[in-house]
Amino acid sequence: MNGALWRQPVVWAAMGLFLLNGLGYAALASRLPELQERYGLSDAQVGFARIGFVVGLTATMFVAPQIVRRFGAARAAPIAAGLYLAGIGLAGMGIGLWATVGWLLVAGTFNALLDIGQNVLAVRLEKVRMTAVAGTRENSLLSPMEGFQAVGGTLGATFGLVTAGRVPLLQSFITLTVIGFVGAAAVFVIVNRFQWGTGPADVETTGNGCEPPHRPRPDVPLLERIQVAYPSDLRWLTAMSFSALLLEGMLTNWLAILAVHSGASLTSATLALTLFIGSICIGRLAFGPLSQYLDRVWSVRISGLLVVVGIAGIVTHSQTGTAALAVASVAAGLGLANLHPFCTGSVGHGVDPGNEEQALGKLNRVAYTGIALEGVLIGALAAIFGLAVAMAIIGILAIVFMVKASLFATHRAAL
Repeated sequence: MNGALWRQPVVWAAMGLFLLNGLGYAALASRLPELQERYGLSDAQVGFARIGFVVGLTATMFVAPQIVRRFGAARAAPIAAGLYLAGIGLAGMGIGLWATVGWLLVAGTFNALLDIGQNVLAVRLEKVRMTAVAGTRENSLLSPMEGFQAVGGTLGATFGLVTAGRVPLLQSFITLTVIGFVGAAAVFVIVNRFQWGTGPADVETTGNGCEPPHRPRPDVPLLERIQVAYPSDLRWLTAMSFSALLLEGMLTNWLAILAVHSGASLTSATLALTLFIGSICIGRLAFGPLSQYLDRVWSVRISGLLVVVGIAGIVTHSQTGTAALAVASVAAGLGLANLHPFCTGSVGHGVDPGNEEQALGKLNRVAYTGIALEGVLIGALAAIFGLAVAMAIIGILAIVFMVKASLFATHRAAL
């Protein structure tokens, strides 16, 4: 790749991958209240019905880095995007509860491959940009690309806002599937016009905390092996990424349901979800041009505070009204906007070119259990305490970002 590559259409194509990623599940989440009513499920049962997606996602995440490295991110990611949207479409058509669970398994499987592939492409493009453009800082390109995932999420939520109660599930999700195939095919053609190098498959870097200098022997105790594979900073970054994804998944999946159960109209509930995802989108897109003016440590601390305040407002909106729900949704979205991208950027930039798959796979195979556990945790806690209290309990995790924000200091960005 050359220094001008980041200006080329391949950058927009890579952003298209993020957009398709966000579009799929947000579109499904926006119609979850209808699917819940069609199947006659309780809140706890909705959480467990989504188990197919999280099983597919987390199980595949253990092998996704190797698959992406084997076939190349430029080929694997667009193909995975098209199949992911197909799985989401078939899950949302309302053709049966077990069909929904099964197709969510398919969607989760390909979402894991898409996520690793898109992040590898984004980190490599950002490294090229940092080499080509003086003064470029980490996350100046990665966060806006993640912002396009939020753009896709906003489009998905808007899809629900426009179609909920108006267009049948079957026709809605057939349309979504066609859009996914066309978009993924266009991305595939564009990104594969360029040569993407991945480096030797057996390269291991040392001293950066992401790739150990040697593989621990099988007879080494498990705790020691974990400490070697995940040094202190990487452990905290992984825990923080886990928390960010858990919180983001919780609000994406349960915000509309909580609002409806608290007496809000379906339109108000989907509007709150749209505002939440739209605020994530704005926060990520804005960080690119503002990155050279913002201190990442204070950005993380303020973001953690916004998440805490936002979730508190969301779970108490039955007393404060729908206007307060809208404001709280915006606060939570802005707070969560760059937390996971910051973790991804710090880890991705901490390894040599060609080793991004392994490093990001290490982060994501643990962090994405946040998505896996979200439905089970909320379902179990909701069965005991009710949905609002369950969401408030999970919201406490946002405090970790205020406590450990120093990890994102410029001099510690590389592990």
